Amino acid sequence: MWAPNQLNKRHWSLLLLLPVVSLFFIGGPDGLAMPWLRYAWNMGHIVFFATATVVYSQFRPFKSTLQVFSYLAVVLVFSFFIEGVQRVIGRSMSAMDILRNLVGCALALWFVARAHLHISTISFLGFVLIVDLGGFAMAGYTDYLQQNRKPIIEDFESEFSVARWEGNLATSEEHVLQGRFSGRADFEPGNYATLMLTPTLLDWSGYRKLEMNLFNPTSAELTITIRIHDKQHGKYGGGFNDRFNQSLMLTPGWNNFVFSIDDIIHAPKNRTMDVENMFALGIFFSQLQQYQTLYLDQFQLIDAMP
Repeated sequence: MWAPNQLNKRHWSLLLLLPVVSLFFIGGPDGLAMPWLRYAWNMGHIVFFATATVVYSQFRPFKSTLQVFSYLAVVLVFSFFIEGVQRVIGRSMSAMDILRNLVGCALALWFVARAHLHISTISFLGFVLIVDLGGFAMAGYTDYLQQNRKPIIEDFESEFSVARWEGNLATSEEHVLQGRFSGRADFEPGNYATLMLTPTLLDWSGYRKLEMNLFNPTSAELTITIRIHDKQHGKYGGGFNDRFNQSLMLTPGWNNFVFSIDDIIHAPKNRTMDVENMFALGIFFSQLQQYQTLYLDQFQLIDAMP
């Protein structure tokens, strides 16, 4: 039988978990947060389910391999249910989160029921944990590299250069302006064929100008639009008039463009742009009728203030 003080302790440990459950529905850092922070939040699944498993074992100790497998099966079904609910309420469903839940359980079971944990289970989930930790380390390292090379926004010289671009982009040894590589961007036909860097270098302060270099490999002139916005853009509706937009004509070959940071600051109609908290830099074609390729190089801040 449980002693009263033991019973109270066990129930209090269970109650401490209940507020955490709501976090699966409330959500953590938004899409404007740095990737390493969003990744770390998602790994919180491991911590929660490890803690929950330890608490569960205090009420119902694991005494057989069948009980361990049954517990993991219930967690798996529960995880699919939670992810399904999140999809219904407008959040994304993540297979990796389901695996993280099982990893958390396995970590706890390693300590409280190791004798009943099958080697194949711990091997597989241990591999998942190593991969996940590697992903977190990569996200943090990429963030560090990106945010600590000011005034460079993108020069395509790093092996992680294309990681934060949304669109069809790869490093290339063709049409290089400086260094070893350029960025080759392939645009598909569409109303708005877009290439977007999110997040970009956050802090653009201390410089007067932004420089971008684009190579047009065709023999015809091409029209593109540059769009730039800060982290506040979404809070103001995310509209056309709340960001910097400028149409550009690309002649065959290399094209060098220089934009005033002051113009970027004052581009939003009803506010000033926060150049210490920038978020996105994009290039797009409007009403693109055929596949188009551009090469990019040396996106950087220039003309430093004294």
